[in-house]
Order: sequence, then structure tokens, then C-alpha cells
Amino acid sequence: MECSNQIKISDDYIWFYNIGGLPGRITFDQLKEPHSSVPRNPLIVHTFYFAGLIEEMRSGIGRIMEAMKSAGLPEPEFKEEMSGFSVYFRKDIYNEENLRKWA
Repeated sequence: MECSNQIKISDDYIWFYNIGGLPGRITFDQLKEPHSSVPRNPLIVHTFYFAGLIEEMRSGIGRIMEAMKSAGLPEPEFKEEMSGFSVYFRKDIYNEENLRKWA
């Protein structure tokens, strides 16, 4: 059985992975703008909403982007890879890989 969700914690980033692509016809560019919400599991979304753990649907990525900016961290990096969708949250842009690129 294939695992559908994975989380990897590294020294300079956290990686979240979900099997399958973006839902509906949404693109990576549209993720950073207001867009429609297509939850993969509406029962979980409604449960979290009624429990008060999420404020409103369709606002998560925008709030994440703002939180990263407020903390002085790079924007999350969205990728389609390994037949799925990944999000990378990097600690900072001054990691070894980037510093080598700029040298």
C-alpha cells in the first residue's frame, strides 16, 4: 500500500508531500492568489471548521504566505514531483546550496 501523505524534517527545510496533483484545474501560480477551494476530504475540512481549528475555507495558503513573510522566511516552494504535490518550507535563503550558487 502506498503512503499518500509524508512529512520530512531536515536541517534547513520541512517538506510536506501528498500523492496526486493539485485538485481541479488550479495551477501553482493560482495558489498564491485568491482561488477556489477543492478539499480532497470535505469531511475533515468540515470537522476542523466546526471544531474552530480553521477560520474559513480558501484562506490557508494566503495566511501561510503572510506568516512566512512576517517571520522573515522565504515563501513556501510548491512543486509537482513523484506523481504528487509537495510544499517546502525553508529555514532561510542563506543555506549552503544557495550560497554555493551565488559564489
